[in-house]
Amino acid sequence: GAGIRTGDVEWHPGIAAEGGYDSNYFLRTDKTGPNLINGAPAFPVQGSPVMRITPSLSLSTIGAQRKEGEQNAEAPTVNFRLGASGTYREFFGQLSPEQRNFSADVNAKLDILPGRPVGGALFASYDRVIQPNAAQPVGNADLAFNRDALTAGAEISVQPGSGTLDFHLGNSFTDTIFEQTAGQPYASFLDTFYLKGRWKFRPRTALIYDGTFGISHFDNTGAASAIAQQAITGLNDSYPIRTRLGINGLITPRFSLLALVGYGGSFFTPAAPAVPVA
Repeated sequence: GAGIRTGDVEWHPGIAAEGGYDSNYFLRTDKTGPNLINGAPAFPVQGSPVMRITPSLSLSTIGAQRKEGEQNAEAPTVNFRLGASGTYREFFGQLSPEQRNFSADVNAKLDILPGRPVGGALFASYDRVIQPNAAQPVGNADLAFNRDALTAGAEISVQPGSGTLDFHLGNSFTDTIFEQTAGQPYASFLDTFYLKGRWKFRPRTALIYDGTFGISHFDNTGAASAIAQQAITGLNDSYPIRTRLGINGLITPRFSLLALVGYGGSFFTPAAPAVPVA
């Protein structure tokens, strides 16, 4: 839609409301046994009516489509986009009020010299993710896996000539922080370097490439012993990599093809043995 325009900024506010029933909020098994930590009799399946309310806001600088027909319209030196939304969840019945929660998503990007032979971008985001624990009893929110993910990054873009060839070289850093005690051993960061390229050899067909190299690190593995009375395995630092090459284009005016081939893997660093708590 056209949104609300103020100068060179375009606003899109919104709000949504939903209602329904979640039959298994904690994602527990329907099996029964004394040895199950996520099933009856200790932790049976629990459902609840739920209502969700989501306000949102999107704003950006005016795009090329909005400037069509304007006299002497010059290409902007920067473009900016911001999006924000939040979701409030209200439960009814046995899950209320202990499990009511609020998740959020905020993202922003600043494009510098868009469409020029050499440009760049800065971007950042924040996500609050709600994830209950299958073995979490009602009333004990400290056992949830709610977390906050903060991301920041930058890239350099190069597209010489008319844009037949373009490359994007960048880096993004994501820090994930768990809010409750049960999730603290899983706090981690991921630092990713990436390269994307495209060569247009027909009007609507291009060879494409993308590759990434990451550094993944868990910040607080020592907390596992204190929380669970034993070591939580699998929290090893790693170096994930991925590379892909392919083609994207039109075969007919109504049929397109995207084909990629590549390799992905991760190299792990063995963790030091944890010392059990007596």
